[in-house]
Amino acid sequence: MKKVHIITVASLVLITSCAHVPSSTNVDNFHSEGDKFSLSVKELGEDEDVPLGKVDTLQFDIVRYVYQLEGLNFRGIGHYVPQGSQPVSVWEGLRKFGISPWSFRLPIDKPEPAIDSFVEYYRKSPKTLYHGVANAVYFAPVIVPALEAEGLPKELLFLPVIESGYNHSARSPKAAVGIWQFIEQTAERYGLIVDKWIDERRDPVKSSQAAAKYLKDLYEEFGDWELALAAYNAGEKAILKAILDYKASHPGTQFVTYWHIRKYLRKETQEYVPRFYAILRIIRQPEIYGFNLDSIKAYPIAFDTVIVYNELPLDTVALFAGVDLETIKHLNPQYKRGVVKPRGLAGAVVRLPVGQGKMFVENLHAYLASGGIASLSNDIRRSESVETTSEAVEGGVQLQDSSGVVAAAPPAATSAPPKELVIGGVRYVAYVVRNGDTLEKISRKYNLNQVHIMRVNKLTTTMLSPGQVLYLPADKLSKI
Repeated sequence: MKKVHIITVASLVLITSCAHVPSSTNVDNFHSEGDKFSLSVKELGEDEDVPLGKVDTLQFDIVRYVYQLEGLNFRGIGHYVPQGSQPVSVWEGLRKFGISPWSFRLPIDKPEPAIDSFVEYYRKSPKTLYHGVANAVYFAPVIVPALEAEGLPKELLFLPVIESGYNHSARSPKAAVGIWQFIEQTAERYGLIVDKWIDERRDPVKSSQAAAKYLKDLYEEFGDWELALAAYNAGEKAILKAILDYKASHPGTQFVTYWHIRKYLRKETQEYVPRFYAILRIIRQPEIYGFNLDSIKAYPIAFDTVIVYNELPLDTVALFAGVDLETIKHLNPQYKRGVVKPRGLAGAVVRLPVGQGKMFVENLHAYLASGGIASLSNDIRRSESVETTSEAVEGGVQLQDSSGVVAAAPPAATSAPPKELVIGGVRYVAYVVRNGDTLEKISRKYNLNQVHIMRVNKLTTTMLSPGQVLYLPADKLSKI
């Protein structure tokens, strides 16, 4: 007998939002009152959908972290921006995270011609920089806390401008992936999961935390930010080799800088630091270089984060959350094959538009309670504890079916399915799925709720196959 824990955590709200919350999906009369939750975090993505054959006990926790992310109404970025969000200027958004034009800690004012040449490059190609700043403001609520946690300069927020353009799907010729461009070996060294189901290099939250740890380690190794940045681009071994080569050709040299070894590095790394410093110079004093950053408007957006402990197809997540599948894919780019794959006790993160986490939990509870996967026992306990920075509410729910065994998937049929069933006093008749049928089309044609169809038929995904038998209310079919 396994347990389901539901935990809600009220945490720090970074930015206030008046985001539009989509109306709740009707789940017949199966909605529970549910718990009252607070807000949470964000992201983006897309990929192939894979049907899920089995769902073991839907054992899950809900944890809502309150992050309000800055999104940009900037053509071509493609970030999720809820209706009703109010725009803020670039510096208004950045100041919320302690970033101001004169807070930069990196030595960007060095009189190096290479920096000046890249300043001129961006003056001639302003679109690149505008796009980068827009994306930086969007990701600030994810990246800046990660940098702060490691005690790093906050202006490192802008490093992905030259790494990936903040594109979570970016992939280099050397197979570096995500906004921070981790190769697989380094990603795994810093705790990111990369396998056929999930690639956390594409998760902006987890990859930002890993990147901050990596940058801190590089700075501690080289004792110099320019060498650390070069090592982030080229790797530690390349920088150490360049230092040794320089010392070999300059006997007696004790202190070696990036500018000393620059010509010993590949072209990309020769350009890496001056390019980054040029961007920071322009951002700090945009008007001097002919830029108007106030022309970019950021839109604060918020996301709910749900922690699940068993496999769930993203189409089922979308249905239970009352949003379209593409939105769920955009918010969860780390799932490569359309299925959430938890990892042991840590569970798996699913991000939803703000306000939809409560609907997701209620619909999932209703589905479980009505026997869709397992029936809920009446043994529900509640306890409350207050910590220094958050309030947690825990409710344990036992899952079992009538045999006392945790249910997985519906038992395999041993004979032809019956033509009709009576469930709860209601007569259901068999409907054979045809080519082109989808759960949405069937529900619309017969004026049925999709969750109700899933619950009655014990479906674990919205994907249907021709020849599959569904049971639908007889009175609905007779009216068509």
